[in-house]
Amino acid sequence: MKIRNINIIAIGCLIVGISCKKFIEVDGPQTSITQSEVYSSNEKATAAVSYIYYDMVATDAFAQGYRGISMVGGLAADELKTYSSQVDYTQINTNAILPDNISLYEMWSNAYTNIYRANSVIENIAKSPALSDAVKNQLIGESKFMRAFLHFYLSGLFGKIPLAMTTDYNINTRLERKPLTEVYSTIVADLKDAQSLLSDQYLSGTNTVTTLRIRPNKAAATAMLAKVYLYMQDWTNAEAQASVLIGNSTYVLEPDLLNVFKASSREAIWHLQPAVTPMYTQDGAALLVTANPASASFGFTNNSVLTQSLYNAFELTDKRRANWIGTLTVPAGTFRFASKYKSNPGNTATPEFLMAFRLAEQYLIRAEARAMQGKLTGANSAAQDVNTIRNRAFDTPALKVTNATTLTEMMVAIEYERKTELFTEWGNRMMDIRRWKGFANPGVNRADEVMPTVMSEKGGTWSAYKTLFPIPVADIRKNSNLDQNPGYGL
Repeated sequence: MKIRNINIIAIGCLIVGISCKKFIEVDGPQTSITQSEVYSSNEKATAAVSYIYYDMVATDAFAQGYRGISMVGGLAADELKTYSSQVDYTQINTNAILPDNISLYEMWSNAYTNIYRANSVIENIAKSPALSDAVKNQLIGESKFMRAFLHFYLSGLFGKIPLAMTTDYNINTRLERKPLTEVYSTIVADLKDAQSLLSDQYLSGTNTVTTLRIRPNKAAATAMLAKVYLYMQDWTNAEAQASVLIGNSTYVLEPDLLNVFKASSREAIWHLQPAVTPMYTQDGAALLVTANPASASFGFTNNSVLTQSLYNAFELTDKRRANWIGTLTVPAGTFRFASKYKSNPGNTATPEFLMAFRLAEQYLIRAEARAMQGKLTGANSAAQDVNTIRNRAFDTPALKVTNATTLTEMMVAIEYERKTELFTEWGNRMMDIRRWKGFANPGVNRADEVMPTVMSEKGGTWSAYKTLFPIPVADIRKNSNLDQNPGYGL
């Protein structure tokens, strides 16, 4: 599927008629002329959904890049520190975030704009007599998947969020934030619908079977559902959903770590094709460091590096340290940076896609779910799943297996694997330490244990309320029903 095609861009603008407007500023109902044009053929309707993916990889906000969730999540946690002088960056890096932070506003508004696009498809596609039933099901399934996906990550950043389930302007401008229990139940309902509607196969832009894994299929919905159940602490269902994918021979852990993020990765469950030619991800452009970060200007030359805390966490012979961490030595010192993606504007030799879900995460989801059910060691246990991940990461036989036997020990082992396997991917580390309670100190939030120490390296301070980001003040001022997270003023 060529999501860079100009027709997709044009149709993407038509389906919402909002261009650069933000979610809460969306105009009133679409005209019937616009609807009939967009949904007049399978190809055009498919392009309308594909525009959501295009926007996610073409926009330097939310999904990737300097204002993407991997960068912002890394800076807000113990993964990254920045030498940037950009105010929004320094606020996130030091956890001194103000409600008018531009990076968070761009993430918030970009996600809700694409939720609106998904809602538009869901509401209008079933009305079209020109579309085949198979295409209708697939596109509604993709749209419900994307609505769930975006709501989930918004809740991971901001906690309680508005659930945007319609294109009705009068409703959208008065939305209230909903508690996480309601957010999660709504997400689960969307994902179950998506599972029932989506194809088992990966489809191209012409709805033919393809080897490219860039449009969500049933497996992508299953991967998302496993993750949501984990966050809900529904251990049984998290294990069951992850097991479906682990048992699917389509998905294989890449033996060579250098192949994991390539376009041809067999580990990918769903990844996004870059919008630029030649192809490189915006995360590659943002995270790779090619010059002294302490003196680099804001732009393609990055100035955010791994914290010493993260680098020191890796065992010396962990191949993830050798393959996924880059080193730059200049007169100012030695800097470590995330190099999972090797391609950037100056090096586009390796086709890479932006990874959203991959098999390794499913093993770690299942490991945690099994551990919390008391399935610690032996067959079908947390240890077995942890060992699968360690087997790829280490060559030394003794290091390929975990020695953990108690729940506390196993959760420490799982934290290590999630920290070293998933670093700088979709804010996983940030959301992990926010959702976990301390393993050795029951009832203590893991972030409150981790962040005070690393903040001395990053030059900031930590308070418990900072586990959630502030709701963008611009939207609070336009919608009196929106309230702010505790600890943040207007």
